[in-house]
Amino acid sequence: MKQWRDEGHVSPPVMLTVCNRTETAARIEHYFGKGDAHWAELHVPARTLRVDSKVLEKAEVGESASADRDYEAKLKEIVESAAIPETRKAGLREMKKEDLLRAIVDNVGKRGTAG
Repeated sequence: MKQWRDEGHVSPPVMLTVCNRTETAARIEHYFGKGDAHWAELHVPARTLRVDSKVLEKAEVGESASADRDYEAKLKEIVESAAIPETRKAGLREMKKEDLLRAIVDNVGKRGTAG
């Protein structure tokens, strides 16, 4: 990450992993989240987000199962860990979870955003 910044990049690198099944996506998330990843840079749970078709569908219809509350907490953790001005964080905190999910996903890699 330091080398990335030293070379003049202002946004951190982003890695997207595409899986053919939601179960595989869950396994990959576990691999990154539990610290088993070979590279320490991949073990940043506060900056890791799994978006699969089931999660997206639940967020869009506003389902409120306990797992969704956990997911909403994860989204908020990403906002809090983002290196963005407090005024932008305040706006993101006010969003419904489906809007927040879209805001994060739609802005991956863009400077000054939580994505």
